[in-house]
Amino acid sequence: MLLLVALAMLASSAGLLVTGIVGNAPVYVYLSLSCAGVAALSLAVVTFLMRRRRQPASGITLVAFDAGEPAVDAAAAFPIEGYDHLRVVQIVPLLNRLDQAGLLQVWDRETAGKARVTILGRIDELLARPVPTCRVRRARPNPLTL
Repeated sequence: MLLLVALAMLASSAGLLVTGIVGNAPVYVYLSLSCAGVAALSLAVVTFLMRRRRQPASGITLVAFDAGEPAVDAAAAFPIEGYDHLRVVQIVPLLNRLDQAGLLQVWDRETAGKARVTILGRIDELLARPVPTCRVRRARPNPLTL
């Protein structure tokens, strides 16, 4: 809603500016400046609200997995220490060391936070690779016993 208000105010500002310049009426130019100011203010509010919505709640989150188990600190269970303070080039090599559960934890945190395409793409690649299995070696026949 505020975004529409900002767009309407910008359009009004442009119209008033043209009218003020063509008609040599400074009142319209001043009105144009005030409309532009209201548009800038509403865009700042929209930006603030969007950033606030994307950021996870601060503080310690306790997660209880079972009524019989004690609560566990969710930050302590995360597979990459200091994840929120690392850059993409520091995180991507660490993804290779994680198992499927760890990759899914990183995926959840990344999609809830910054949603960096490089990290999410690498996780997709790692989750798509086949799981390594044990290969059974067949014993070679002994040529002396044939």
